[in-house]
Amino acid sequence: MKKVIFCIILLFSCSCQNGDEQKLKTVFFDKFSRVPLHEILELSYIKPETTDSCLFGFFDQIATVKDFLLILEDDKVFVFDKKGSYITQINCRGEGPGEYLSLASFFIDEKDGMICLIDDLSKKALFFGLDDFQFVSEMKMPFTASCASFLPDGTVIWNNREYLPEGVCRNDHFVQTDRNMNIAGSFVKKEFISGYLTSSQISIYNVEGNTFACTPFSPVIYRICQNEVSPSFQLSFFDRQFPPGEFLREKSANNASYINALMKSDYVSHFSVGESTHDLCVFYIAGEQRFVGLYDKTNERTYHYTFDDFQTGLQTGNVFTYIASGKVDDYYVMPLLPSELKLKKEDGYVFSEPLDSLINQSREDDNPILFLFRLL
Repeated sequence: MKKVIFCIILLFSCSCQNGDEQKLKTVFFDKFSRVPLHEILELSYIKPETTDSCLFGFFDQIATVKDFLLILEDDKVFVFDKKGSYITQINCRGEGPGEYLSLASFFIDEKDGMICLIDDLSKKALFFGLDDFQFVSEMKMPFTASCASFLPDGTVIWNNREYLPEGVCRNDHFVQTDRNMNIAGSFVKKEFISGYLTSSQISIYNVEGNTFACTPFSPVIYRICQNEVSPSFQLSFFDRQFPPGEFLREKSANNASYINALMKSDYVSHFSVGESTHDLCVFYIAGEQRFVGLYDKTNERTYHYTFDDFQTGLQTGNVFTYIASGKVDDYYVMPLLPSELKLKKEDGYVFSEPLDSLINQSREDDNPILFLFRLL
């Protein structure tokens, strides 16, 4: 296995006012970590309730708001309390008012107490109340987007997935609008435009009231403020580079899909970033191998592992394939299917005691066990 080194350039005190330049901090990951994961991670588990009307598998997004746990899977949003008890769901597939064809993600409007669902196929945003999760209103989007976030000034930042020549703001990655979908500006020029994407649907996230975003083929993570987008930190993999525009354009000539060539190359073909108040978690794929990087922002310590070593160290049976978009409070989340866990146990695999207890309580067709982790 090739040795992967990556550095993360972090900005811990960033001002988005007056365009002031900020000094970026560089954090180097120069070797794979041998530190046992039980020495650096705090673990927890949630076993979501399973009912006939509440069944899901691998999901697209997870988040907590107020006392609710929200899970997006297969065009439904399931609502639980934080202990995993099922409350309700949003399930409104259709083409009429208050209905959607395909959900890309959701985001929260805390000011007005709403959850906003993004229908990227119908190009509309639908608002549901956080008190009863009933439909309130909807608006057409003038562009295609798969995720968004409210900014402190009440405007909204959207990732822009437009790729057709007539697409609105198609040359920029991010579009800012007011609450009525009037465009206020667009930011970060695209170096490569395609309808084929390997990156996460959700490329915008929030930490302590600050909004951050990434783009599909660049190592730069941006901080987004009112009317300004500025670099916050950068990922660098040294011998695992992000694909250059020339490579992507060559492989997508004549409207071909570049995805197969990218996945088989040594370039970084996919990455996602999560961040909390005190740590950073990076999941990425390069050369058909998966990796996890962790950074302790308080103590300025770095750790990184192959994904297989990461799972082995956590005694989870190597049955999960990704880290979910979003967090449960400050924990990152990986879903574990009870059916796969039970097969591993039948084969003699020894799980950690807390997980083994949950496996014993589960049926094969139960909802996934949520495996939660964060740095100590």
